[in-house]
Amino acid sequence: MPIYPEHKRLEAIHHFSQKIHYFIEWLEEQGISMVKEHSHTDGCKDDRSGRYACGYSDGEYTPLRETQEKLIARFFEIDLKKLEEEKVAMLDECRKAHDNREGKPFVKVTVNNERKTYAAPETMA
Repeated sequence: MPIYPEHKRLEAIHHFSQKIHYFIEWLEEQGISMVKEHSHTDGCKDDRSGRYACGYSDGEYTPLRETQEKLIARFFEIDLKKLEEEKVAMLDECRKAHDNREGKPFVKVTVNNERKTYAAPETMA
């Protein structure tokens, strides 16, 4: 079975990442939001007037628009794109195992709202 490095890293930090996730949820329940200091970019400028169309002043605090998942992954240096690629590879591995196991039990799985059928693990056969 192949080794999936991002999943191994995720497994190693899972306990800590869950604690951070719960803390962020607690902050939100307390009415505390995470913000960051705004710095104008080219995307802020209105081409016609030259004014800043973003509606913010330099240095003003703006809502953090990053999801908890992305923020925590960035903190622990987990590459979400690689993690997704590994998930696809795992599913491909399950499909290949299915092709080699005719007549064996199957497991129905929903991934990204797409229902798929895979061969059951050896322990279920």
